[in-house]
Amino acid sequence: MIEKENRMIKLVNDYEDGKISLDKTIEEFNKLSNRKIDSYILDNYWRSEDLENFVSRFAIDEIENWKEIDDSKAIKLIDEIKNNPGNIAVEERNIVALEKRYAKPEGSLQGFVHEEDSTKILDFLKTDNVIRL
Repeated sequence: MIEKENRMIKLVNDYEDGKISLDKTIEEFNKLSNRKIDSYILDNYWRSEDLENFVSRFAIDEIENWKEIDDSKAIKLIDEIKNNPGNIAVEERNIVALEKRYAKPEGSLQGFVHEEDSTKILDFLKTDNVIRL
Protein backbone atom coordinates (compact mmCIF):
# COMPACT_ATOMS: atom_id res chain seq x y z
CA MET A 1 0.00 0.00 0.00
CA ILE A 2 2.81 2.42 0.82
CA GLU A 3 4.31 1.99 -2.64
CA LYS A 4 0.96 2.70 -4.28
CA GLU A 5 0.47 5.80 -2.13
CA ASN A 6 3.97 7.03 -2.94
CA ARG A 7 3.32 6.59 -6.68
CA MET A 8 0.05 8.53 -6.34
CA ILE A 9 1.75 11.33 -4.40
CA LYS A 10 4.46 11.56 -7.07
CA LEU A 11 1.79 11.79 -9.79
CA VAL A 12 0.05 14.68 -8.05
CA ASN A 13 3.34 16.45 -7.31
CA ASP A 14 4.47 16.05 -10.94
CA TYR A 15 1.12 17.43 -12.13
CA GLU A 16 1.32 20.39 -9.76
CA ASP A 17 4.90 21.06 -10.92
CA GLY A 18 3.78 21.02 -14.57
CA LYS A 19 5.75 17.89 -15.43
CA ILE A 20 2.75 15.88 -16.68
CA SER A 21 -0.62 16.81 -18.13
CA LEU A 22 -3.95 16.83 -16.32
CA ASP A 23 -5.32 14.01 -18.49
CA LYS A 24 -2.26 11.80 -17.96
CA THR A 25 -2.34 12.43 -14.20
CA ILE A 26 -6.02 11.51 -13.91
CA GLU A 27 -5.53 8.42 -16.10
CA GLU A 28 -2.57 7.12 -14.07
CA PHE A 29 -4.09 8.07 -10.71
CA ASN A 30 -7.32 6.26 -11.54
CA LYS A 31 -5.38 3.11 -12.50
CA LEU A 32 -3.93 3.04 -8.99
CA SER A 33 -7.01 4.29 -7.17
CA ASN A 34 -9.99 2.38 -5.82
CA ARG A 35 -12.26 5.27 -6.75
CA LYS A 36 -12.14 7.60 -9.71
CA ILE A 37 -11.15 11.25 -9.57
CA ASP A 38 -11.79 14.02 -12.05
CA SER A 39 -10.12 17.35 -12.72
CA TYR A 40 -12.18 19.20 -10.10
CA ILE A 41 -11.18 16.76 -7.34
CA LEU A 42 -7.53 16.84 -8.37
CA ASP A 43 -7.37 20.61 -8.59
CA ASN A 44 -9.21 21.27 -5.33
CA TYR A 45 -8.29 18.54 -2.82
CA TRP A 46 -5.89 20.94 -1.06
CA ARG A 47 -8.80 23.12 0.06
CA SER A 48 -9.86 20.55 2.65
CA GLU A 49 -6.96 18.16 3.24
CA ASP A 50 -3.27 17.59 2.74
CA LEU A 51 -1.89 15.47 -0.08
CA GLU A 52 -1.15 12.44 2.12
CA ASN A 53 -4.74 12.23 3.42
CA PHE A 54 -6.12 12.79 -0.06
CA VAL A 55 -4.06 9.96 -1.50
CA SER A 56 -4.71 7.57 1.39
CA ARG A 57 -8.48 7.97 0.95
CA PHE A 58 -8.20 6.90 -2.68
CA ALA A 59 -5.57 4.19 -2.13
CA ILE A 60 -7.26 2.25 0.68
CA ASP A 61 -9.20 -0.86 -0.31
CA GLU A 62 -12.94 -0.60 0.21
CA ILE A 63 -14.80 -3.22 2.24
CA GLU A 64 -16.55 -5.11 -0.52
CA ASN A 65 -18.21 -7.79 1.60
CA TRP A 66 -20.16 -5.30 3.70
CA LYS A 67 -23.28 -7.49 3.55
CA GLU A 68 -21.40 -10.08 5.64
CA ILE A 69 -20.62 -7.71 8.52
CA ASP A 70 -21.92 -9.22 11.74
CA ASP A 71 -21.91 -7.73 15.25
CA SER A 72 -18.37 -8.90 15.96
CA LYS A 73 -16.99 -7.47 12.71
CA ALA A 74 -18.94 -4.23 13.26
CA ILE A 75 -17.32 -3.77 16.68
CA LYS A 76 -13.89 -4.40 15.12
CA LEU A 77 -14.54 -1.77 12.44
CA ILE A 78 -15.75 0.75 15.02
CA ASP A 79 -12.74 0.04 17.25
CA GLU A 80 -10.40 0.42 14.27
CA ILE A 81 -11.76 3.94 13.76
CA LYS A 82 -11.36 4.78 17.43
CA ASN A 83 -7.82 3.34 17.58
CA ASN A 84 -6.68 5.34 14.54
CA PRO A 85 -7.72 8.92 15.29
CA GLY A 86 -7.03 11.23 12.40
CA ASN A 87 -6.80 8.41 9.86
CA ILE A 88 -9.45 9.72 7.51
CA ALA A 89 -9.09 6.83 5.06
CA VAL A 90 -9.84 4.13 7.67
CA GLU A 91 -12.67 6.18 9.15
CA GLU A 92 -14.31 6.82 5.80
CA ARG A 93 -13.93 3.22 4.59
CA ASN A 94 -15.34 1.70 7.78
CA ILE A 95 -18.20 4.17 8.16
CA VAL A 96 -19.33 3.65 4.56
CA ALA A 97 -19.37 -0.14 5.04
CA LEU A 98 -21.25 0.10 8.35
CA GLU A 99 -23.82 2.54 6.97
CA LYS A 100 -24.42 0.27 3.98
CA ARG A 101 -24.70 -2.86 6.10
CA TYR A 102 -27.13 -1.38 8.60
CA ALA A 103 -29.06 0.74 6.04
CA LYS A 104 -28.28 4.06 7.66
CA PRO A 105 -28.26 7.35 5.76
CA GLU A 106 -24.88 8.52 4.57
CA GLY A 107 -23.20 10.60 7.25
CA SER A 108 -25.23 9.24 10.16
CA LEU A 109 -22.14 7.94 11.96
CA GLN A 110 -19.88 10.91 11.29
CA GLY A 111 -18.86 12.46 14.60
CA PHE A 112 -21.10 10.08 16.55
CA VAL A 113 -18.52 7.33 16.22
CA HIS A 114 -16.03 9.36 18.26
CA GLU A 115 -18.47 10.37 20.99
CA GLU A 116 -19.92 7.02 22.09
CA ASP A 117 -18.52 3.64 23.04
CA SER A 118 -18.54 0.83 20.51
CA THR A 119 -21.52 -1.07 21.93
CA LYS A 120 -23.73 2.05 21.92
CA ILE A 121 -22.78 2.67 18.32
CA LEU A 122 -23.65 -0.93 17.43
CA ASP A 123 -27.01 -0.54 19.19
CA PHE A 124 -27.65 2.61 17.14
CA LEU A 125 -26.76 0.77 13.94
CA LYS A 126 -29.10 -2.11 14.76
CA THR A 127 -32.04 0.15 15.64
CA ASP A 128 -34.55 0.37 12.81
CA ASN A 129 -35.36 4.06 12.59
CA VAL A 130 -36.55 4.16 8.98
CA ILE A 131 -39.77 6.11 8.48
CA ARG A 132 -42.18 4.09 6.37
CA LEU A 133 -45.10 5.72 4.64
